[in-house]
Amino acid sequence: MKSFLLALLLPLTFFTSSKAQEITPVLWSYAIEKHAGNDTITLRIDAAIATNWYLYAEKEDQDGLSVGLTLKTLRTENCREVGSPQFTKTQSHYIQGLDKAYTVMQERGSIRQRFVRTRPSGAMEIGIEYSALSEDQFNKEGTVVIKSVKMEVQF
Repeated sequence: MKSFLLALLLPLTFFTSSKAQEITPVLWSYAIEKHAGNDTITLRIDAAIATNWYLYAEKEDQDGLSVGLTLKTLRTENCREVGSPQFTKTQSHYIQGLDKAYTVMQERGSIRQRFVRTRPSGAMEIGIEYSALSEDQFNKEGTVVIKSVKMEVQF
């Protein structure tokens, strides 16, 4: 089954690899939410997703196809990560060519990660790895973009 899925997506990957530099279907921003009375903060990372695009919101790779959405703390100064990231505004989306439903975000979505501050201010570097898909229902084609971004966050 994995071989079939890989064979199905491999041409899409080659087709989009030359365009990957040009296509940016997701724009990222962040906000820090401070919790009154303690040293806990929540990093909220918002995704603005282009029209007709889906951001895969699976917490891990499905079927070996690199569709997982991952948030990695690459560097921290004066804080430590608590728990695992939580995704909001997700929905199930069935992909006919793969005969499977995936968890996705469409138009907008958020990732929330809690941290405990060890000092009142500091910084962190966050890495986001993601896959996005645009489907052309009329032509029954799709475009897959796999990207990673880094964010410098101040709190």
